[in-house]
Amino acid sequence: MAMTVMYNAGAQLSLGQLNKNISKAGKALAKVSSGQRIVSAQDDSASFSISEKMRGQIRALLQDNQNVQNGSSMVRTAERGIDQIIQNIRTLKEKAIDAANDSNTDEDRATIQKEFNQLVSTIDDITIGTEFNGKRLIDGTYSGELKTTTENVVTEEKVIELKRTDNAPVTLKEGDKITQDGVYMLPKDFTGELPIEAKNVKLIQQDPSTALKDVYITTREGGETNLWLENFNVTNTEDKNFIKFQGPDNTLNIVGENNFNDNYNKEARKSAVINVGGGLTVEGGSAGNGKINFTNTTDNSYNGAVIGADYEELLNSDITINGGTFTANFTRGGGAFIGSGGTKNSSIGNITINGGTFIDNSGERSSKYGYRTWQDAIIGGGDRVGNITIQNAVIDMKSTPRTNEPAIGASNNGRVGNIYVKNSQITYRGSAGAAIGTSGYSSYSTAGNITIENCLLDIQTQRGTGIGSGYCGRVGNITIIHTDLSNVTSTSGEQVGKGVSGTCGTVDLSQADGYTPIVWQTVHSGISEPENTEWTPTEITRRTIESVTKVLKHTEELWIQHGTQANQRINLKINSMQTKDLKGTIPNEADNAQLNAWSNSPEKQAELQALLDKAKDMTLNDARVTTVDNAKVAIRVVEGALEYALNEATTMGAYLQRLEAIDANVTTMGENVQNSESTIRDADMAKEMSEYTRANILSQAAQSMLAQANQNSSSVLNLLS
Repeated sequence: MAMTVMYNAGAQLSLGQLNKNISKAGKALAKVSSGQRIVSAQDDSASFSISEKMRGQIRALLQDNQNVQNGSSMVRTAERGIDQIIQNIRTLKEKAIDAANDSNTDEDRATIQKEFNQLVSTIDDITIGTEFNGKRLIDGTYSGELKTTTENVVTEEKVIELKRTDNAPVTLKEGDKITQDGVYMLPKDFTGELPIEAKNVKLIQQDPSTALKDVYITTREGGETNLWLENFNVTNTEDKNFIKFQGPDNTLNIVGENNFNDNYNKEARKSAVINVGGGLTVEGGSAGNGKINFTNTTDNSYNGAVIGADYEELLNSDITINGGTFTANFTRGGGAFIGSGGTKNSSIGNITINGGTFIDNSGERSSKYGYRTWQDAIIGGGDRVGNITIQNAVIDMKSTPRTNEPAIGASNNGRVGNIYVKNSQITYRGSAGAAIGTSGYSSYSTAGNITIENCLLDIQTQRGTGIGSGYCGRVGNITIIHTDLSNVTSTSGEQVGKGVSGTCGTVDLSQADGYTPIVWQTVHSGISEPENTEWTPTEITRRTIESVTKVLKHTEELWIQHGTQANQRINLKINSMQTKDLKGTIPNEADNAQLNAWSNSPEKQAELQALLDKAKDMTLNDARVTTVDNAKVAIRVVEGALEYALNEATTMGAYLQRLEAIDANVTTMGENVQNSESTIRDADMAKEMSEYTRANILSQAAQSMLAQANQNSSSVLNLLS
């Protein structure tokens, strides 16, 4: 090895090792002196993070333990206050029983009443004086009861009030509200919203030959509206209900020919033409000659029902049709004519048809525009519909090209209840659908049991069945009664029962023979039209006063935090022990037995009943013992107060048991987390001492070698000398 003085490699190597050994010795010394394997995050960052989280949890559990102990002390304070009250109530019962004895005079009872009053006051003193850290515990502050207040809310609104002048229909103008029963005329230029707040209203047009544009009728919120339409003709261009009924028990009376034309062309329409609100009955006139024609003049789909629910609107409302003629002229449809909208999220209640003619002219118009025909049932719908009952009706669905939807029943993905058709004529031309039953689109299309009685049928379908399931739908049991099936045919499916891939329950054709010619009978409600009147529109300020109950707040509850998370707590409710809240007992089995035992003694029975009635509503604060009768009532009141107080005492005992269990659990959790943290953090002292000794010895050796290496350079002087 060369002898140099500019660079001493051996000394540098020794110095480096010395520094390393000193660093190791320092770390080992820190672990030994602290007793911890991890002194800082540098030693083991992952374990350091876990350990620090555990330390935070340990401290939180220690505080939880303290919280639970403080909570127990607080509940124990309340319990002891209640125990004192119970002792006073027992004394009150003694006084009441004493006063009920005729060995006492009225003067004696007056003296007993003074003692009684002082004991009652003592109970209130205990109630107010039972505190913990300034909190009154048993005065009802922490009962969790709801506090409310009733206020009168005054609302003022500018409205058109109509005053009667003579016997002629009133002519409305844009912006009017109908607030009085009567007959109203819509002029040629009428447009916009028409709110109806009256119950009985008839609407006529000045010129029915010209359609009004964008007229939207809304009935009163409370329901029970009787609306008459005579030769109503309107074309609307917005996605809104033509008529929106609100509330239950509404009636729509149709007179003459009423045309509803939809010219909304922005996208698929979602609103029903006539929204039934909480329930609607449609009257077609005493002779059943009232007509409704619906036509959409664009090639957009119509996803709301004509009479029923909007698209994606869940209603549980019933629809009843009593006569009339209803014609659908669709280019493309997605909602039922009578029923729900065309979606999985639209529903309606039960549908009842008591006469009427229902015609689907959509096939010809759809074919003209190159579309498939009507996309939902004439009567039924696209999602949930209740039971369907039809009698004395004519239903004509001769679609070209043929439809995949039923005339009556569940459309694509729809579900309807039981279907019952009687004394009706059904004409149907279908492809994958059934005339009465389900759609041919989806296996999710289901219907309940189907019963057909004394009907005239002209049904042709291809992959679906005549009556039952469509191409891939499902129905329940099918029963045919007194109905000729000779004109019911299916190319690939069954005549009655299942489509090609459909399913159904049992099919009963044992009673099919014996058809009787239909005698048409239509049911009408007989609601008379409003009297023709003319009203002078006058703007007035309507002032409404409504009593409104407002929730102020809940009374407080006592919260005991017993976990490391925000929601780990229990709530304690302590009811009021004030004498104004301590009431008499309600009649129990013993009282009823006594009343029955005195059934032969009406006077005694009436006396006991009067005592029970008086005591059950009386509070301890109102009880008196100045007479024998009052003392008897007071006994019942004191018994009720004692029962109330004992129930509250047992509640406090249950709270203490729960807090004791929580305390034990928190303590155990703290011990477990402490043990886990110790396993991660604590040092193995023998191992760390050995490491320290080793590093110390190596440091001394490195110092010695560094000294030797430094001596090598000084040997060069020997050469110079």
